[in-house]
Amino acid sequence: MLAADVFDGAGFDLAALPEAAREALRGLGLGAGTSLANPLEIPVGPRGDPGLVRRAVTAILAERPYADVIAHVNAQSFFTFGDSADPLLAYTRGVGALQAELAATRVTLVMRNAECAPPGVEDAVREIARAAGVPVYRSMEAAAVAVAAAKNHARSAHGTA
Repeated sequence: MLAADVFDGAGFDLAALPEAAREALRGLGLGAGTSLANPLEIPVGPRGDPGLVRRAVTAILAERPYADVIAHVNAQSFFTFGDSADPLLAYTRGVGALQAELAATRVTLVMRNAECAPPGVEDAVREIARAAGVPVYRSMEAAAVAVAAAKNHARSAHGTA
């Protein structure tokens, strides 16, 4: 809900997911206990499947293209409910793999509560993401500003309003 408010406030149209995409997401085991809406909440964490985000986004984009995908992760959950950075790094590699597959879509990563991770973990996440061409921000607000600026720059570069 907070992400929806932030991106709505930044002027983004968060169009509803097509029914075919919602069906594909249900096929991935998503939807129980949460709505299949935009933005979509996908359970990640120390015991989560790091490839689930890639499969879910791919299923959505097969039904409706989006120019931008903003992935979010709460670093604190990986260390409150787990004791290793490995699952967080695997999730980041999954986000990077997603960017490699999506030539027409920009992927951005928001890593909240990075200060709750052990020393060096945030740097490792940023390095994995950077190598994959994925920018990392610490808040939805910062990501929204950056994505909006990129959209505005692209429009002005192409001479469209």
